[in-house]
Amino acid sequence: MCPVTGAGQPPPGPSDYLQTLLRDITSSHLLETIFARSPPDAFNSLWSLYLKDKLSRLSVHPIANFVVAKALERVDEMQLLDACRELKHVWPNVIGETLFHCFLIGVYVQQLLLGQEC
Repeated sequence: MCPVTGAGQPPPGPSDYLQTLLRDITSSHLLETIFARSPPDAFNSLWSLYLKDKLSRLSVHPIANFVVAKALERVDEMQLLDACRELKHVWPNVIGETLFHCFLIGVYVQQLLLGQEC
């Protein structure tokens, strides 16, 4: 085992701390940057540890979905195919949730313009 490179060690497992950051309104911005700017090998490890096989749950989360979207900008062809397969049954929920929030924002803005309390 090499103490510098870690060669010969088993790959690390997912960190509970990082999984919590996915759902934190402030820390999620840091994770978006990490997913956007990490070297390819690091990105692939992060993808495998924190997003792969968890996309259906994370994509509908009000905060984690932003990290998922940023990561999807960097995926390779195989990761994209896996993501599409995983999200196949979730797309209607994601779209429905987004439309619902747009509707609520529209109602709120209309009430503000009319001078009514929400």
